[in-house]
Amino acid sequence: MLPYNQGKDSLLEIIERLSGSVRGETGRSLAKVKAKLEEEAFNLVILGQFKRGKSTFINALLGESLLPTAIVPLTSVVTILRYGPELRIEVHYQNDKRETIDLAGLPSLITERRLRVREETAAQRGDKRTARGPLIDVAYNYLPYVDAGVFIVSADPPLSESEHQFLKDIRGYVDKLFFALNKIDQVSDEDRQESLEFTAQILEKVLGVGCVKIFPLSARWALEAKQGGNGAQLERSLLPDFERRLQEFLIHEKGRVFLKSVVNNLLKLISDETVSFQLEQEAIKLPVQELTAKTDRFEQEMKTVSKDREHNGYLLSGHLKTITSGLDEAIGAFKRDSLPVLHQELDNEYARLVRRGAGNLRSELEEFMFEMVRDRFTGWRQHLTETISAQLEEAHRWFATGTNETIERIHALTSDIFELKLKPFTSVEMLSTAPHNKMSEYR
Repeated sequence: MLPYNQGKDSLLEIIERLSGSVRGETGRSLAKVKAKLEEEAFNLVILGQFKRGKSTFINALLGESLLPTAIVPLTSVVTILRYGPELRIEVHYQNDKRETIDLAGLPSLITERRLRVREETAAQRGDKRTARGPLIDVAYNYLPYVDAGVFIVSADPPLSESEHQFLKDIRGYVDKLFFALNKIDQVSDEDRQESLEFTAQILEKVLGVGCVKIFPLSARWALEAKQGGNGAQLERSLLPDFERRLQEFLIHEKGRVFLKSVVNNLLKLISDETVSFQLEQEAIKLPVQELTAKTDRFEQEMKTVSKDREHNGYLLSGHLKTITSGLDEAIGAFKRDSLPVLHQELDNEYARLVRRGAGNLRSELEEFMFEMVRDRFTGWRQHLTETISAQLEEAHRWFATGTNETIERIHALTSDIFELKLKPFTSVEMLSTAPHNKMSEYR
């Protein structure tokens, strides 16, 4: 293996040689790769579905509550943290406007209500460039910039099918993945072990048996411990185990992973440029009249594909609205059915405690009510989760089938019209309800 500096210089030389012989769009992409390589901008990205505790996890690593947390999802934009001499938050809007704000203004800008924001960058003392991203289009769009990732799931609920699919998609972009099972403070030891085993099965199906090491932890406990100077609670949170492994990686493996990430980016650009060159070569061989006819045919076919895509988008939106409407109805029905029962059971318990002569009536009633609500809600939530998962899987299956048909159609169309043997595109995989998983580090 080449020494790091020699490998870096070789890649810069390759980029320089390519820059003078590629299209303008590819040239601009090469310039970005070159800047990344020269700056050694290593992106360690925190990934995970909403409400997995990504913000709390980052705050725990930093030891302070920098990123806002809330009951509602705060996952609409990518939030970048990088080294800086002082805390400074810069907002980059979709219209390319930039604005510097104070920490108090951050929560309102990264919620789902402020989608005009492209990203926020917070300069924070430290030695890593870290990004937090959600499992939506924003996360997928950011994948080409990921050098290594920390994938966050939680003990309750366990790994979902959408997370499973995301792991499959991310394999083509990210060479190094760590996995953290967050929120172990919210489950019993028995449930934690069950969640670990379930998650391990899924990850090993995607990444291979023996390729996964899980890091169970409680980001909330860790943050509280660091802020309060509680060493015992910090060890109990298990975050130090992850921090030690991450530090080893940053010291001994980061350079190799960084260069490999740059190589992967270059290979993708070269592949795109090769296809473009092949198209140009075929176009040169054709008479103008024939080329015009082929181009017109392709453009007409693509208009049809575009209309089909728009139509499918409306249908998918309708599917999701139906699911959301059903969820609202299920919540309303649960409230209507449960409240009278809970009131009656609470009245009965109150009467029983009065007859018995309870020492602390309020405390015992609160404990009884908490247990009763938790038991009733847990069973209902499990049933609702299974129902919604089945509906989402059906919607995804329909969408994936249509998307794959469109991909195959474009591929066949391009090959037929321009007589090129193109490499098949990656298709959208179906969701599967088969049991999978384990959580860990992908080597």
